[in-house]
Amino acid sequence: MEHNSYQNNWAPIEGRPKKRRHGPKTKFAKKRADHRNAILKDWSERLESEIEPKVPNDYTSPFDKTKCSYCLTTRIGPSGDEFRPSSQGGRYNIVNCIPCCGDCNSSKQDKCGTHLIKWIKYKPSIKVEQQEKLINWYRENEKYLIIPPNTFDSKRNKTYEDGVKELDVELNKVYEQFS
Repeated sequence: MEHNSYQNNWAPIEGRPKKRRHGPKTKFAKKRADHRNAILKDWSERLESEIEPKVPNDYTSPFDKTKCSYCLTTRIGPSGDEFRPSSQGGRYNIVNCIPCCGDCNSSKQDKCGTHLIKWIKYKPSIKVEQQEKLINWYRENEKYLIIPPNTFDSKRNKTYEDGVKELDVELNKVYEQFS
């Protein structure tokens, strides 16, 4: 069954490719990634009021708050899921934060774009009807999920994209001390 989400020639905005970042290869690599993700999440929360397009005031999530948005189990985790992860330029808003169980959250990881659609389509616990709902919701709301790279961050006096590049350089300097 072909997904309706591919009508109108829609193709999701891809994420940054997985790559090993330049920098120290020490036991602190995981801490560096967690540190980076925490900073990006903070930035996305701070920048939300500046980002266009704005989430409509009347937006209501189509997902049941008591069930995982993917597999529909009632064992949802306390933090839910960032549909578009902050590590992939995800925004911090009511559209991007959805209920999720621990199993789906850990297997989804930081997937986005076509990798996320493939995960939704091929994860056995996500029923076909829910796949359709998720992918159609994704297509309709993608514009509220992503921080445009040229978003100007007045606190750092640079674009979001330039800030992320600078952050990677700064973190490498910090974590090189531990190699």
